[in-house]
Formats: sequence, structure tokens, C-alpha cells
Amino acid sequence: MNKFSQTKPETLTKKCDESDPMPSLNTKTYLKRFSHEMYSKELDEVPNLYLIRRYLWKYLNEDINLSIEKLRDLILRAGLISEVFEKTKNGYNIHTALENPCFAVKSIVIHTQSQDNKLLKITSLVFCSENKK
Repeated sequence: MNKFSQTKPETLTKKCDESDPMPSLNTKTYLKRFSHEMYSKELDEVPNLYLIRRYLWKYLNEDINLSIEKLRDLILRAGLISEVFEKTKNGYNIHTALENPCFAVKSIVIHTQSQDNKLLKITSLVFCSENKK
């Protein structure tokens, strides 16, 4: 018992290679508006943005059609609030805001296409650092 109390606990330390520093959200510069193609992995540090990638990305990349109700459900699951549907010639632009915004992204515009006004296809996501007034 005495021997156990005299041993030092081992700690695990991982040194970062200075030539390849781990990217951080704070070390990047972001545009005021950028599309999903310019989304960087560092933004996954923000929980709401990670949820957007988790719930909306597959519908964007795989060209899957959604009903408006299903899209609204995914928007809520992703932590987006106050969605405003703006009718366009080809579909809808959906203006949303992050529930817990960060300095890089405060709102998101979801562009969709519709062929029959019932099913939508997400065509792009635009991340904005300023809320549209």
C-alpha cells in the first residue's frame, strides 16, 4: 500500500508537430458570405455547424428530393431557427439563423429547386457572417 502512494501517475501528452500545426477555428479568415464548397473542416468545432453537415450535407451531395415538411424538420434538427421561405422562379430560398451563432457564421441561406412545388432538392448552402436586414 505504501508503494502505491509513492508512484507518480502517468500522464499522456501529445506534442504537435510545429511544421504541421493543428488547424483552429480562430486562426482562419472567413469571407462574409461563402458557399458550401468553401466550407472548412475547422468549422465543425461549432456544434450547430457540425449538425448542419450531419443533417443537410447528404441531401445536398446526393441530389435527394425532399418534401417541404421533411426539409423543415431537418432545419430544426440542425439547430437553425426562424426560417423564411422566399419563392423564386425555380424553387425556394430559405433564410435561416443559427440558434447559437459564432463569429464566422450567423445565418445560412438554403437554395432549393422544385419541379412540382411539392418536392425540393437542395442545390446550395450559403453561410453568412452577418444577418440579412
